Amino acid sequence: MKTVLATVAIFLLLLSCGHLAFGQASPEDLNVQLIQAARTGNTAAAQQVLPFGASADAKDENGVTALMWAAGNGNIAVMKLLLDKGANVAAKDKDGHTAFDGAKANGQIEAAKLLRQAESAQRKSGAAQLGSTTPK
Repeated sequence: MKTVLATVAIFLLLLSCGHLAFGQASPEDLNVQLIQAARTGNTAAAQQVLPFGASADAKDENGVTALMWAAGNGNIAVMKLLLDKGANVAAKDKDGHTAFDGAKANGQIEAAKLLRQAESAQRKSGAAQLGSTTPK
């Protein structure tokens, strides 16, 4: 817990001093910041990096997405933000686990429910998009 708090404190210090200029940061740096925000439940930080190019489907070195981190830790506000930005509920990490798997394994019932609802909505949206295409 101390490591997480120290990381967040450093992030906020750098941000307040202008050392994290989102407009000039690489997409990889923004994705790292988004992953950290998802891990810690820092909705404000996630909101700050997404408009500058962080991917809602950002993955860490193990293929764990920001949504997976948020779901596994029960960070509902971050999850909703990522889902609103189009995060893929069906994404899998290197071991084949999804965000739902992480939420379920960690006893995050509300997170698991939200993911099931989002999964259903994404499936319907995908089917609607497929049905709306006009053959040439």
